Amino acid sequence: MRIVERNLEFGKSKTANVNFTACWHIGHQAMHEEGLDLMLKGFKKKKEPWVQMGDVIEAIMPYDPRFAVDEHKVTLNNEIECATDKVSMAAETCWGILVGNHEAKASRQVGDITETICNGVKRGTGVQIEHLSNTCFMDIVCPDGSSKGFFAHGAMTANYRSGDAGKIEENRKTKLRNYLRKFEADLKGIAHGHREIIAEPMDEEKLGVRGDKSKRRPVAVIEPWCFAAPSMFKVYDEGASMGNYAEMQLYDPTDLGWIQVVYERDGYIPCIRLMLEDGSVKKEIVPRIVS
Repeated sequence: MRIVERNLEFGKSKTANVNFTACWHIGHQAMHEEGLDLMLKGFKKKKEPWVQMGDVIEAIMPYDPRFAVDEHKVTLNNEIECATDKVSMAAETCWGILVGNHEAKASRQVGDITETICNGVKRGTGVQIEHLSNTCFMDIVCPDGSSKGFFAHGAMTANYRSGDAGKIEENRKTKLRNYLRKFEADLKGIAHGHREIIAEPMDEEKLGVRGDKSKRRPVAVIEPWCFAAPSMFKVYDEGASMGNYAEMQLYDPTDLGWIQVVYERDGYIPCIRLMLEDGSVKKEIVPRIVS
């Protein structure tokens, strides 16, 4: 576990964004490299902070039962080199890298892969990327307040298919909230499942003091914001000669993109967005607010 603090820069703006990306799976034939590059170039251009939430590389070697010669076409060293290059594209605003289950398993054999990537970025760019371990509490300091976050790669999946679409979505949100309920934070996020889930809080407006002024402000009265980040793993690839394991098992098609969290200057989160690879907003979720 890591406990870290990050300062979120606003300039003259009323809001600022923090981005969470995961499950790149560099080295697998289904890695969506074009989308990954678009995303990272966007982070660099907008100078927005971002966190990589694990499974940067595929890290499945020939002795692993999951290895498939048609899916895993490069060596582990090639994967690490490519991951180092990708992170370096937007290293100046990277807030750190979490350890995914793919890196964790291979690291038992070859040493800490996440540390190797972080050190490689420093050698190439001079920027030290922080290794955030498997779990991380992060204090996000804003100009007029702060917000606490808890982030992990996790191990949760939510492949519900029974019932109508609305019920399935609510079941996914409930499972995510329950999975993270023992961790105290204003924002809780995981990855792993390759599926975006955004579970909004219910906020009640309460009178409080900010600085020397009183102000009505929404306060979470049920579980706070929770999210699961999507991936850059293309399950259904029309260019592949043979489908990958996910396609063969008929996994649900999912969005390729990332999670963007919007902060106000006092640390309040007014919305969370699902961002697509080209930087467009697919959905924007806001709290349910009661007066």
